[in-house]
Order: sequence, then C-alpha cells, then structure tokens
Amino acid sequence: MLAEAHGNLGLAEIVFERLEAGARSLRRAIVLDPASVAWLKSLADALSEVLALSESERWARRAIAVDPADAETHFNLSWTLLAAGDYALGWREYEWRLFLSEATPARRAPGRLWNGELLDGAAIRLLAEQGYGDTLQFARFADGVARRGGIVVAESRQELAGLVATVPGVARTVEPEEPSVDCVWHVPMTSLPSIFGTLLSDLPGPMPYMSPPADRVAVWRGRLAPQAGLRVGLCWRGNPQQASDVRRSPGLSTMRPLFDVDNVSLIGLVKQPAPGEDTSRLALDGGPDLRDFSETAAVLANLDLVITSDTSVAHLAGALGRPVWILLCHAPDWRWMVGRDDSPWYPSARLYRQATRGAWGPAIERVARDLRALAS
Repeated sequence: MLAEAHGNLGLAEIVFERLEAGARSLRRAIVLDPASVAWLKSLADALSEVLALSESERWARRAIAVDPADAETHFNLSWTLLAAGDYALGWREYEWRLFLSEATPARRAPGRLWNGELLDGAAIRLLAEQGYGDTLQFARFADGVARRGGIVVAESRQELAGLVATVPGVARTVEPEEPSVDCVWHVPMTSLPSIFGTLLSDLPGPMPYMSPPADRVAVWRGRLAPQAGLRVGLCWRGNPQQASDVRRSPGLSTMRPLFDVDNVSLIGLVKQPAPGEDTSRLALDGGPDLRDFSETAAVLANLDLVITSDTSVAHLAGALGRPVWILLCHAPDWRWMVGRDDSPWYPSARLYRQATRGAWGPAIERVARDLRALAS
C-alpha cells in the first residue's frame, strides 16, 4: 500500500508538471515494489521529459526485464534512444508501436507486410501513420523502396497528395481509405528506416525531395513582390486539435519581439488564427489562402526564411530545402534530438530550444537577435 501511495503521488506530481518531485516519489515506490512495471516505466518517462536520457533508458530496460512484452515501454524507450541518436537500437524499439493498437495501419492493409525483399515490379503501398509531419519526413524513403523493384503507391491525405506525388520513387498516391487492389505488399512508412537500417550518417539523403507546383509559385511571387526587406514566413502554432500543440507552440503574442526587427516583412502561415490573435502587424497574412500543402510550398518557395514552431510547416520547409528556424520546447519530439542546433534530417534547419520548461522568451529573443543580424 505504501508503494502505491508513493507511486500515485508521483503520477499526480507529473500531471502538474512537477517532474523532478514526481521522479523522487516514483523512486520511493520502486524501492518498495521493484517489480512494478507501472512505476518503472512512469519513472523512465518522467526522466525523459527532463532530458535525463541515459537514466531514462536504464529504468525503461528494467521495466522490460520485468515484462518483455510490454509494447508501450518498448515504444517509449525508442523515443529515448532516437532522441539520443542511437538509431541502430532505436528503430528496432520503434516497431513496437505496431502492437499498441488494433487500429494501426499495418493491421488493416491488404497484401503482405514488406520487410525489405526484392519486389520485382510488384506494387507496394506505403501506409501513412500519425500526422502530416510524419508523412513529410518519411516520404523520402520511397525512392529506396522503388530501388528494390517496387511500384510505390504512397498513402496521403488529399491536402498533401500533390507534394507526395513529387517525391522520387512515388508512382502514385492514394488516400488512406482508398482501396488499392493491385498492391500485393504494404509497409508502414515510418517502418522504412528500420528496414533500411538507417543511421544518422545516412541522413539526410538527396535534398530537396519535394517540389512545389510551378504555377502556384509564380502566383505567390507576384503577391509577395511588394513586400520589402527579408520576406519571412511566420508559423506560431500548429493544429489546435493536437494535445501537444499547447506545449510546443509559443503563440503569436509571444513572438512579439520579431515584429520589432527592421527590414523584415513577416508573412503569416497559420491557416486559422485563434480567436483574439491580432494579425494586423503582419505584412501579409497568407494563412487563409493556404488551401493545401502545395499552396503552402509555393509560398515557402518565395520566402527568404521560415520561422515556425514544431509543426508540419517545419517539416515542409525542410523537405523543400528552404531555410527554416524551428522553435522547440524543452523536451521536444525525438526527431529533433537533444543538445544540438541543427537537424540531420533537414540541413536547411536551425533549431532554437527552450532552455527551461515552458520558457519561450529567451529562445525567441535569440531568434530576434539572429534575424536582426540577417536583415542588417
């Protein structure tokens, strides 16, 4: 009972963002109940959130030693390993995500699951997973599938299909709900790095790997021509339906220092500003006209720089090879790693991280300083 009390206290402290205190309570629970997978993996997760990655890995492995079939612990461990740059082990653990839900794409897809075999001209469906950003990031591996002899049919939502169709190796696109009876193979798109044995040294591959439509690029060239100085796209938040967006997006008002930089025209890239957000200081609010990702890509092709939170616009700019500065929360998604201001996935990106949890001010001041130097 005492172990349960310490463990539950730890979980409550974590909910209220008191992560260090939560970790201490969970350690007390583990001393009293060292075989509790619940406390072990909760401690591993809390330590990951404070970027104590090696310690987080150690506790996760203890949890796996107790219950080797716990898919959630394996998957959470993959985030820690990938964030630390251990891709050799990280991709293997990342595959445990496929056992977390009966709704996973690999369980609903027709045909055989591909594990890297030669395809000899057979059609293979790349299954979209998670959000737009994941498709933008992992679509680059389509060419590797085509090189194994596959006719690549890539899943994509309609808003993104026009760009995915430009990726080398993609023969055609289909929406996730659309049948593709000719496909005898399938593979989740985010399983491709594991199949190919992708290491950090293999990234980024040929860049850029997506292309905006030339006619839309020409239209936006004309619309943006009157804007003086550096033309800088600004994306201050992502999809509000994403639970993590509150943590990873600073909001427009927090970006106020950027509006005080001379010789810069800020172009809005948020489709629907939140109620109360004042976009009047933007040189141009392009967001309402961004009907799909091809339109957004056409805008980005005409900008000198993109400044964005961790959302699909960051991945789009990177995939297009456009200069992009990405604002990251203190413990960001695994793909941005830790302790570095560049991205192995996107050579055109520069990363600006929160030094402390929840504190956007210093990171945005650094962006403003660097933007002022660039514009001078």
